[in-house]
This record gives sequence, structure tokens and C-alpha cells, in this order.
Amino acid sequence: MVTELPDTESRPAVEADTIRLTPDMQMADPLPTRWTKLEKGECIDHDGIYGRHFVYYRTYAPQGKLLEVGRIGHKLINGTDADEVLVSVQGKILPMLKEDAYSVFYQLPGDSAINRKLEIVMLFESKGLHHHTKKIVEDYWGIGLNYVRCGDKELSLEYAYTENERGLNLSKGGGLQEKILPETAELDESLLSWYSYSFTLPEQPRGVWFPYHLRLEHSGNGFIYINGHCIGRCWQKGPQHEYYIPECWLNIGGENHLVVSLCPTRDGAEIRGAEIIPVTWVAERREKLVVD
Repeated sequence: MVTELPDTESRPAVEADTIRLTPDMQMADPLPTRWTKLEKGECIDHDGIYGRHFVYYRTYAPQGKLLEVGRIGHKLINGTDADEVLVSVQGKILPMLKEDAYSVFYQLPGDSAINRKLEIVMLFESKGLHHHTKKIVEDYWGIGLNYVRCGDKELSLEYAYTENERGLNLSKGGGLQEKILPETAELDESLLSWYSYSFTLPEQPRGVWFPYHLRLEHSGNGFIYINGHCIGRCWQKGPQHEYYIPECWLNIGGENHLVVSLCPTRDGAEIRGAEIIPVTWVAERREKLVVD
């Protein structure tokens, strides 16, 4: 039996240019100014924060000592697919000294013989749980750091959940006219950096619609925001380069604001190229389907 499928609607050929983006602004993320204290053994989801965006933590510890950072779950922190944490002291990211199945260790700078405390700022990257995770594991697996210790003493912690809010605000157009910062040690050593772009999309031909993709070439992990909406994560691992931009979030015929947050991986954090790509095509007539 030969079945002829109905004809598909043809789409007219459309010519649209790729828009190559240059940053309006790139800057190190200003550290939070407002912090919330955590009680001993408490995680941020106890405060009603269930998002998987970056979380800042702050504590104070004696200089020259060994700092231990732990998390819920018996997995490694750095160098694996598990959640990661970056530790910064005096504007410099500390290298990891060692790790085990429960915690990761950092050597704090300074002379341990001098009784002086350092401010320690940490950036926690929550990568979420596997889709096949059981509910009992989800109930046990809180979000964030489990503890921070120095010697045998557990340190008090404060947290700030600011990355998502800043990304939404910046992508609405706020602060995009700031002067581009040069590539300084401050930017290279920042726990989190921001890249923002502005671009105008042309009006589409009458009666014709086509979507747009974002193409990124980058190192580092972060999130993508467009016009006050979060598209989702961008991860160096994979790699994934192209991201669909929902048309309802675009200003066709007007100005658009794109913002990307990045925390450094072993390869650093840098956007080497960004493009807005129109996806245009001409639908072809389908062949006859032959069914035996």
C-alpha cells in the first residue's frame, strides 16, 4: 500500500545575518554587602533557598592554618562532577591542597604564630542531583556547604545568594554602560565575573518567523541571562556551545541585553566569542511513504 503524506507548508527563503557580539562590560563580581548567618549544621535550603545558582559563603579563620571545607554526601568536591567550592583570601583564589571523600583542604596564607584572623570568602557551585536520585537521598542531600573547620574548631558561616538577582537585573539593562575593565589581576582572581552585551534584532519579514540561537565560546561555568530572564547554565564541560533563546524573551526590532556569569575552572573564566545566530531554512516537500 502506498500512502501519500499531506504536503507541508513551505517557508520562504530568508536572509538574516549572524550578529557578532562585543562586550559592553566585563567586571569582577562585587562581593555581597549583606550576609545571612547560618546556625551550626544548617543549610541554605532551611532558609527556603532551593535554587541551584552560585552561593557565597563567608567566615573568619586564623592565618597560616589549614582550612577544611566539607559538604553533605560522600563524594569528592573538586576535580569531579560533584559540587565545587572556590576559596578566596585577600582577593586571591587559593589552590586546593588536598581532598578526600568528605572534604577539601586549603592552606591559609600568613604566619600561624601571629594571632590574626583572615576573612575567607567562598563560592559554592551546586550542580544538582542526578535525575534517578531517590527521594530519601534528596531529603538527605541539602544544598551548600556542610561545615568549615580550622583545626578542630567548626567555624561560623554566613551566606549570600546574589548571583541570580544580579544576573536578572543586569540583563534588564542596568549597569550595561559601565566602562569595560582591562584584564587585571583582580578580574583574573575573582570568584565570579560578568560579561554583558547589547544587540538589536531586525524586524522579521511580514508573515515570517524564525528563531535565534546564542553561540558561546568560553571557559568557566556559569549562567546565561537575556532581557531579565535566565536561560540556564553554561558549562565548559561537554562542551555545549549553542543555546536556544525563547522568542518570547527577545525584543524583535529592538534592543536586547545578554549577560553571562562565569566562575573559573582549571582553564579560567573567559568568553572568547559570542554570536546571535538566526536559524532560517526552506522546508522541503516530503517524499511518499511506502508501507508494505
